[in-house]
Amino acid sequence: MVNCAVASEEPAGLGFGVAALTVVDKVKGTPPCTGSVALQPGGAVVPLRFIPALPTPPMRSAVFKKSSAYARYGPAGPYFPDRAAREGVTSVALVDCRVGEAGQLRECEVADVLRPEYGFGFAALKMAEQGWMVAGPAPEGAAPDDGIWRFQVEFGRRAKP
Repeated sequence: MVNCAVASEEPAGLGFGVAALTVVDKVKGTPPCTGSVALQPGGAVVPLRFIPALPTPPMRSAVFKKSSAYARYGPAGPYFPDRAAREGVTSVALVDCRVGEAGQLRECEVADVLRPEYGFGFAALKMAEQGWMVAGPAPEGAAPDDGIWRFQVEFGRRAKP
């Protein structure tokens, strides 16, 4: 986009207009015809909305069940996605969960996942839901106010049978 200017800024004076101008070069494609874009002679008015980032939950270690039958799959055990195992694909998933009294994980949500098309995020959620993965000891210091902790689940290379 060229010859861009700030048409309006709300709330005014907080620097959102300047921030919009710094990212406008990253806007790609034709503006959508949704009614939110006002076409003007020789151009368009494209609204940009900035959403504040949520704080990242503190990290906490996870403890995984062990089973000799699934040892070759590493910590993910029977939850390692089949297609990923066949193709030798590895991943890391970050899940945010509340921790119960006995360390059980509940109300988990996937925060991020490498290679989501292989089902690693779903696998991490199932591991928590089924109790294959529980919370390790809490690190020293205050627990998060909202009770949500972040867990990293590594899906490493499958060992040879």
